[in-house]
Amino acid sequence: MLREVQQLGAFSADGLGPGDLLRPWDVDLGFTLPEPAEVHWTVLAPVSVAVLGEQFLARAARRPSVLGRLAGRSVSRVHALALHDALTNLKHVETRLLVQFWHLAERWGRVGPEGIPISMPLRHEMLAKLVGATRPSVTTALGRLATRGLLTRDAGGVWLLHPDARHAVEPLPVQPDTRLPA
Repeated sequence: MLREVQQLGAFSADGLGPGDLLRPWDVDLGFTLPEPAEVHWTVLAPVSVAVLGEQFLARAARRPSVLGRLAGRSVSRVHALALHDALTNLKHVETRLLVQFWHLAERWGRVGPEGIPISMPLRHEMLAKLVGATRPSVTTALGRLATRGLLTRDAGGVWLLHPDARHAVEPLPVQPDTRLPA
């Protein structure tokens, strides 16, 4: 599923998939903001949802390992959102797309002989929201990545992340902290 958030005319999106844990009553940004945000959900593939209500929690409270696994899923969601935040702050849209597709490949891809196919119906507009860019910038960047043989899409809509794409993402050099200690 894709969760899209619109705030003050800007859009953002993040993906949810198998094993992700959320509380529906918390995901609509119910906290107070200067301007209300709109949240929209898009189902990209058939989805199964388990509702873990009060009865489940009462029973799970007697099994610390179950609650520990649920807490672990929550922490994984926080880590995924931190990664999403970091990738939307990368300088180049091509780099953002490659990092996003590596993240998608890690979660939903399967290694094949030509690379990692990712069977998700992601349009350029959705990708733009996922990487914090405009749709025209994403279209241009995808064209460049295809020309370089790093990321392609077949006629059936399956994205293929080529093995060389991992080496195309160059980490930025870490700048030493020059601030004086407090």
